[in-house]
Amino acid sequence: MCVNDLLSVPKHCKSSGYVDDTKVFLSLPPRDITDVSNALNQDLLEISRWCCENSLLINPDKTKLLVIGVPQLLHNVPRLSITIFGKEIEPVSVARDLGVYIDQTLNYNEHISKLVSSCVHKLVQINRMKHLLDRKTLLLMINAFVFSKLFYCSTVWGNTSKSNIKKLQLVQNFPGKIVLGLKKFDHISQGLKSLGWLSIEDKL
Repeated sequence: MCVNDLLSVPKHCKSSGYVDDTKVFLSLPPRDITDVSNALNQDLLEISRWCCENSLLINPDKTKLLVIGVPQLLHNVPRLSITIFGKEIEPVSVARDLGVYIDQTLNYNEHISKLVSSCVHKLVQINRMKHLLDRKTLLLMINAFVFSKLFYCSTVWGNTSKSNIKKLQLVQNFPGKIVLGLKKFDHISQGLKSLGWLSIEDKL
């Protein structure tokens, strides 16, 4: 019996919930990826059986396959095929895990792009109401809605490129200008020091 047939959902499997945030990691040279495909499918079969026996169910629609490596090797990697509950899982270029967007080469470009967009959106909203808030409340909102996002999991993506760090620094400059009442093109370096804020590079 082939693995694909075995991975169909058993009729007797009654689930009380889905399995979330579970990962399977494999480290291998590119030349072994074809042989590993069968082994990985077998591992997924065993995991599926265990989940079924414990009234849990894996959701194929939320299952992602991400192959990570240096760009030169990724171009020559054979296609990896895995199947779970009869559904083939296609490789993706980016996968979101606990709020962090992990890409194939670990450059974190997409994560930084989404992070900048989210923080700027919050800052624009805060900037519109700053005249209604005292300084203490303003700093509280910036810490709660912006800095909590800006530095979330920074130990993971902290090795990103200098250009990405520069983008994040511009995001940090924005709330500094809001708090200090500076204009768009005013210098902010001394202002950040007066607030006691380390630069993005110094915090990573």
